[in-house]
Amino acid sequence: MNEFNKAIGFIGAGNMASSIISGLINKGLKETNIFSSCPNVDALDALNKKLGINVSTDNKEVVINSKIIVLSVKPNKIEQVLNEIHEEVKKNNPLIISVATGIKINSLEALSPSDSRIIRAMPNTPSSVNRGITAICGNKNTTEEDKNASELIFKSIGITLNLDEGKFDLFTSLLGSGPAYVFYFIESLIEASNELDISEKDQRSLILQLFDGSTHLARTSDKDISALRKEVTSPGGVTEEAIAYMENHKLSKKIIDSIKKGEKKAKKLGENK
Repeated sequence: MNEFNKAIGFIGAGNMASSIISGLINKGLKETNIFSSCPNVDALDALNKKLGINVSTDNKEVVINSKIIVLSVKPNKIEQVLNEIHEEVKKNNPLIISVATGIKINSLEALSPSDSRIIRAMPNTPSSVNRGITAICGNKNTTEEDKNASELIFKSIGITLNLDEGKFDLFTSLLGSGPAYVFYFIESLIEASNELDISEKDQRSLILQLFDGSTHLARTSDKDISALRKEVTSPGGVTEEAIAYMENHKLSKKIIDSIKKGEKKAKKLGENK
């Protein structure tokens, strides 16, 4: 990451922190510019051995040594961590990036010094294999440089989207939870393949190849998704029959309604955060 060499500290050493750190290193950020802290010495030792970064059980030490702090802890630990590092943040004024699910910017601001530059980021789970989608939103104190830095960080594990915080609940239901919907559909297709009388391994392989091939075709074609679907749907054919059944049962509407249900749940869960 030649254009980005700021020292980055991660408070938390779980799967998401590890994924982002790996992505940054793969993009060229030097291991010596990355710090991580958590109470679990074994987790820190494993991270140090695997990635060669600086590790510590002291959150304050990470803040002192970093220009950017990524809060990668459970939502119920955010208040405790921000209270603990408050003085170091006040003194050094690092950019604070939170990936804690559901914690809003105003809640982060209330726990931080008044001039804190804060970005809320929401990566989804395919970030662990560098195929993620991350929504990003900054508070009024963040600069263009801060926003660019946060984009560079999360582009190391996928693509990014600058999004108004008011749309985060929809993002959560649509793209945060989205992998579960894809897996649900994959499970259904695998079940439908049972009567092929092939091994479970081959069933899985065939259905995953179906998704991989279809999404690759959609990604590389200049045709819209509807046109690609119609190309497979011959008049009076098998595909038309199956699609007609889906449409008669309003499958598309039910999917959209499900996303809306999830959005409402996300709003409810975030009311007190």
